[in-house]
Amino acid sequence: AALGRIDNPRAFPVVARLFVQARDDGTVRAGRHVLRTAEAHRLQGREAEWAAVYPDLERALADPDRRTAAREALELLRGPASG
Repeated sequence: AALGRIDNPRAFPVVARLFVQARDDGTVRAGRHVLRTAEAHRLQGREAEWAAVYPDLERALADPDRRTAAREALELLRGPASG
């Protein structure tokens, strides 16, 4: 519940890592909600505050158990055009 109320770009890396590791639906839903707020911050030029998590997420793409979540987290943080 508290996770879903985070709206702080500095917290996005932690949320992204939790999202990729999450095993329960509640954490996944809350993490997805938080990471969707990244777009508003990106439009304000705040992406540099969480760009350091990208390499971790890109490494997670190699793990079959985390690949789908890592791809989604990257898209939510970078935007749909991120590839």
